[in-house]
Amino acid sequence: MKKNLLYGFFALSMAIMGISSCAPMDSDDHSLGGSVVSQDALSLTVSEGADNTYTITNSSQDLDDIRYFISTDGKKLEEFAVGASITCQFKKKGSYPVYLYAFSACDQKVLSHNIEVTENWVDPNAPTDDPTEWLGFTAGTNLFEGTSATLRFWFADGSWTQIADPDNEGDVATGITFTMNGCGSERWQAQMQVENTGIVLSAGKTYDFSVVINSSVDGVGATVKPQKEGDDGTFFTENIFPLHKGNNVIALTGCVGFDGNLKVAFDFAGAPEGTVFTVKNFFITEHNDANVIPLDYNSADNIWKAIDDTQAFEMSFWWADAGWAQIGDPGFEKNWAAVHAC
Repeated sequence: MKKNLLYGFFALSMAIMGISSCAPMDSDDHSLGGSVVSQDALSLTVSEGADNTYTITNSSQDLDDIRYFISTDGKKLEEFAVGASITCQFKKKGSYPVYLYAFSACDQKVLSHNIEVTENWVDPNAPTDDPTEWLGFTAGTNLFEGTSATLRFWFADGSWTQIADPDNEGDVATGITFTMNGCGSERWQAQMQVENTGIVLSAGKTYDFSVVINSSVDGVGATVKPQKEGDDGTFFTENIFPLHKGNNVIALTGCVGFDGNLKVAFDFAGAPEGTVFTVKNFFITEHNDANVIPLDYNSADNIWKAIDDTQAFEMSFWWADAGWAQIGDPGFEKNWAAVHAC
């Protein structure tokens, strides 16, 4: 019993000595060699980059006896010197806390910063993030398979002077990815030509054509022109198709053919500098009834959607009995996407 009391007294004495050794003095120097860490000494600078990346820099005060550590996952600490930077990618929308710790021999402080990610990251080179997403026609023999098409860009400034090609990579088989440069905004000032396909069409046949354009931004458009090589006046379409962020399928069915080789011209003028496009899933075949464009209620071609959105219509019932005498309206409920009569 006396032995236990002796050890208890010794431990309490050491604890008191430890506490008193960290008591602040006028000079903020302590017997253990540490100093009080000011909360104002801690600072983080966060800058947003492309593809949901964020660069985090330690912009704290550089003090001799203070070491800094960072945690970006709430689990592990890494030493993080003043001026050091790390880049993290957050693929999912959400709030991500980052913690900066400062330690001296006798004190510690922590600074937290939340990184707010507003959108999920979409890999432009992935076939699809949704295995049920429709990515163009598949029925019939794809005449693009095995072709050795050549790729040519023609970009111009606002005065129609040709400028350098955009940064690009890939081919027709794997997908063509490029980044818009400072070209002009008029139509045909940002051309991409898929030429020398070796695909010979016939005027006596009809064809189904589809291609996928992945855009890194909303609110842009692209001209898609499947045409006869060497004849700009013979084509399936030369429409400008509106594009949203993500995958956009341009699909045409039952197009009247022509005698000659197929070329596909694109134009992306008007898209902001830095926009990334990936053009992929090239497909053309002789018409096949199995190639059906799925109904997309949210498509820009659905002119009724705007009426639904504004509820710009009146709805009424006229129900009658077997003798054609009008009877009361049925009970119903509505959510403007569907009306259910009861």
